[in-house]
Amino acid sequence: MIMIVLIINGAPRSGKDTFINTLTWENSGKVIRCSSIDWIKQQALNLGWDGIKDAKGRQFLSDLKNACTNYADIPFKKITERILSSCNRYSQEAGTVYFCTCVREPEEIHKLTAWCNENKIPCHPVLIRRKMAEQKALDEGFISSGDIQFLNYPYAYTIYNDGSIENFIDWIKQLMEKVSA
Repeated sequence: MIMIVLIINGAPRSGKDTFINTLTWENSGKVIRCSSIDWIKQQALNLGWDGIKDAKGRQFLSDLKNACTNYADIPFKKITERILSSCNRYSQEAGTVYFCTCVREPEEIHKLTAWCNENKIPCHPVLIRRKMAEQKALDEGFISSGDIQFLNYPYAYTIYNDGSIENFIDWIKQLMEKVSA
């Protein structure tokens, strides 16, 4: 088994879920989805968050993630624990397993990439660009201070999702060939 970590980023509605769903379909379901904010969302719900990802909710999640990162680097630890447990779970299987995670902050992307390199796990940061989604997110205030940081990283790959769904799927297939080679 080969584990490949893909750090997926993009504006809300840029195609991150479609990317992961396509990857799952093309790779017979051997895809693990884990966001750096998953654990934070659960804690936010425990604290009374209503689960709505509007501008106020996104800012709350961003602030809570920053606090947990500053306190004990919890979001990073949760992701690396999940990567290691996934490696163990799939160790006896043949083929490629993709671990897809969304990490917004450039310093966190760098830290996860370095950790993967230290652990000899291939890691590829991927940015999905969709101009219409980026503009709409800015106009509606959905991009908070935490969200906008994703544009400030030198991604290994950029995929454009401004055309048809078929074109987007072709971009994804091409990326799979590159990272699996």
